[in-house]
Amino acid sequence: MRPREKLTKELVDLPQQSQMTSKERKTLPLPEPGSLSEEIQELLYNLQMHEIELEMQNEELRWTQMELKAVNRRYLDLYDRAPVAYFTLSEDGRILELNLPASTLLGMPKSELIKQSLTQFISQEDLGLFFSFHKQLLETGKQQTCELRLKKVDGPFVWVSLIAILKTIGDENSISMTLIDISESKRSDEAKKESDDRFHAIFEQAAIGVALVNSETGQFLRINQTFCDFVGYTVQEMLQKTFMDITYREDIHKHAELIKQLNEEKKREFSFEKRYVHKSGNIIWVNLTVSPLWESGKKPKAPYHIAIVEDINDRKRVEQQLKDLNESLEQRVIDRTEEAKRLTERLRCLACDLVKTEQSERKRLATFLHDHIQQLLVSAQMQLNLIKFGNSQTIQSAIQEIDNVLREAITASRSLTMELYPPVLHQSGLMAAFSWLAERYEKRYQFMLHIHENKPVEPSNSEIRGFLFGAARELIMNSVKHSGTKEAELSVLATNNNSLQIIVEDKGRGFVPKLDTASSDNGFGLFCIQQRLLSFGGTLEIESTLGLGTKIILTIPLFESAK
Repeated sequence: MRPREKLTKELVDLPQQSQMTSKERKTLPLPEPGSLSEEIQELLYNLQMHEIELEMQNEELRWTQMELKAVNRRYLDLYDRAPVAYFTLSEDGRILELNLPASTLLGMPKSELIKQSLTQFISQEDLGLFFSFHKQLLETGKQQTCELRLKKVDGPFVWVSLIAILKTIGDENSISMTLIDISESKRSDEAKKESDDRFHAIFEQAAIGVALVNSETGQFLRINQTFCDFVGYTVQEMLQKTFMDITYREDIHKHAELIKQLNEEKKREFSFEKRYVHKSGNIIWVNLTVSPLWESGKKPKAPYHIAIVEDINDRKRVEQQLKDLNESLEQRVIDRTEEAKRLTERLRCLACDLVKTEQSERKRLATFLHDHIQQLLVSAQMQLNLIKFGNSQTIQSAIQEIDNVLREAITASRSLTMELYPPVLHQSGLMAAFSWLAERYEKRYQFMLHIHENKPVEPSNSEIRGFLFGAARELIMNSVKHSGTKEAELSVLATNNNSLQIIVEDKGRGFVPKLDTASSDNGFGLFCIQQRLLSFGGTLEIESTLGLGTKIILTIPLFESAK
């Protein structure tokens, strides 16, 4: 075969060999080196080199494909496990792709969400916002953001933040959208807003004064109306002032020193009572409590504190009244103590005088019995002795003498009985006893006693009757002895408040009453009457003027038992 024909045949066989696999080609018998032409050998060499390059490129492509698959798996894993929801939407808002958090956010499987419109999951209140957001994205092609509520299937609305960009591949547009659940943040914001609203309401509507103050300058930064009402300034006026401007001058140093300790963190808070100067110039008392608005050890460059002010003006006024009352009570105690000492001295003197009076009365009674009644009885005894030894005429005369003596003794004993306790008082009552007393004084002392009564009344207690009779007799006897006149008025009056008044009045010399002294010249009788009246719940009043007479009023409750 000629060389040209041989070369043509080899060239025809090459494509067939090139279609064999690398393994099959390796089993082909290698041509003898001398059997091929140089052109064929060179061509064969080039083909072998190209084959090696193709095999290397193929191997590289296989590795690249494997890496792409791995990257794709990682991408899909990251896509589905991302902490945020990803959507790919068509221009009209239909869901083309989404990740697992997106399906969880809407509460439906991914397969059921494909081709559905996202608008059906948006709150009716936020649809207008979404449409505006969607329109702005398509018109501008720039990234858009908004916040709205999505309705989870069979669940509550959730707040999400939308970040969307427009992508163009060829002639088709799609929307890549990221949704971040901000429900917790929204709840936190709402809670903070509610807290701020509550703080604002408490701040503005509190019944106590509240102010925000610069701790270094003392400037009021914020203040409620109650605080302003305390000091009489408007809010605008107070915001131009410092706490020193309204503080009473004697309290400025103490307040400033406490603020200094607060700024140096020697105190975490303090409270004390201080005085402010009202706009009118009046001094008002408040209880001030101050707390810093920074944590310990973290003082800011512009430190603030909260000042809480409670109006204690009324309390201070009551405290002053109590102080004055205590001082008054202490003085009254001192006065009462002195009065008790005087009364004790008077009672001591009275006890001595009562002993003397008792001894004098005993002596008077003994003298009366000895000099009068006993002498009459002795005379009667002597007359009886005459009867034993006398004749009939003597006996008759003695009997007559004895009768006269006994009559006189009986009269004397009756007089003594009437003087001690007249039976008429027990038998006929107080007014009858007073009438008997008037007759007795007229006969014995030629003293006229005029008795008056507004209506019949009689104390139910016999002890009170006896006391009133004795007291009236004592007062009338004082008129007889000391008034220098020969008549007096005795009035027995029933009052409207169920009390009885005994009034003894004369137009004589009069005297200066001194019931608080222990002098017998002023009459222990009056003192005794006064003390006895007090035991019955009554009172003693003395109206006396020198040269014009005396009026003494005894007032005692009716039907009151002796105490």
